[in-house]
Amino acid sequence: MQEVLLEEARLSVRSERAVDRAHHKEHDVYVAHKRKTNSQLELDALVRRYGLALSFFQRWQTRGVSSIREMTVQLAKIAGNQAKLDWLREQCEMRVIGLSFNYQLQWGSSKDEDIGTVEDLTGHLKEILEEEQERRGACELPDRCPIPTVRRKTFKELGTPTRQAKEIASRVQEYGAEELLERAERERVRLEEAGEIDRVADENPEEAPPCDDSLVGAELEICWRYWVPYTDASGRQRRKGAKMWCLGTVVQIANGTTDKQEPDKPRCKKLAKAGAARIRWPADAERDEPESWSWEILTEANFNDDVHIGWRLSEGELRRRAGARKGRAAM
Repeated sequence: MQEVLLEEARLSVRSERAVDRAHHKEHDVYVAHKRKTNSQLELDALVRRYGLALSFFQRWQTRGVSSIREMTVQLAKIAGNQAKLDWLREQCEMRVIGLSFNYQLQWGSSKDEDIGTVEDLTGHLKEILEEEQERRGACELPDRCPIPTVRRKTFKELGTPTRQAKEIASRVQEYGAEELLERAERERVRLEEAGEIDRVADENPEEAPPCDDSLVGAELEICWRYWVPYTDASGRQRRKGAKMWCLGTVVQIANGTTDKQEPDKPRCKKLAKAGAARIRWPADAERDEPESWSWEILTEANFNDDVHIGWRLSEGELRRRAGARKGRAAM
């Protein structure tokens, strides 16, 4: 009986080794795929955070306060508790996300009602600004958005890595700085299209330009509410409001004494409100709208805000103003 078993083992050893090799190969492929998947997820998370960081870094450059005193002045101008919270959070995120400052912030807590209040976030921002001033004094603030760091899962190494483990580890995909920046820029565009960030809003200044004759000729984006038809769950036709940034050009600022609401109509006697801006709207073939004009009240409170009749400088206007500043500086 023993001889029969030995003979069976001798005859089947090659086939069993082949089966064993096939099983090991299948397992190696699974491990490599899982490692690649985890690595890709980590890289995707890094690219997304980098795309967000580019946006917050630009906000810091254009709208970031530079001192505690400036923070106090700006905060005093903001009316409403929620508006103050939004402003404080954005100022903090400009540094934490845009500059990669190492701060763990909480925006609220169900266990502590003092966490996430205006007083709490003001204290955090003061601490962050103190560090920023120290870095500025030491010339350690970056002139371009730093690459964020994302924590990777690490495990304690047990024993000596096998050849297979070393081979799999060598396959981990990494990007160079330039390629990573290109991917982050594409991710930023994707985030813009998804409505998560807004490049034009990032580039607009903190304070609204004066609504006087100096604004004539400026190209603006004005947030306009359109009514969009839709069918509800019961099949009834309804309409819902949808906000959209529309391009228009300021052609006149009303003086309040002689400027009429409808200057093209000689019989019109009603005066336009002083300070109102007359906007020329270009024709919109997509919505079958001809060229038109209207008077709009552009308030400082609505500047660069996503509300009805919110307004801001258009991307083209921002470029023109930046070019004019460079031209004056070169003279």
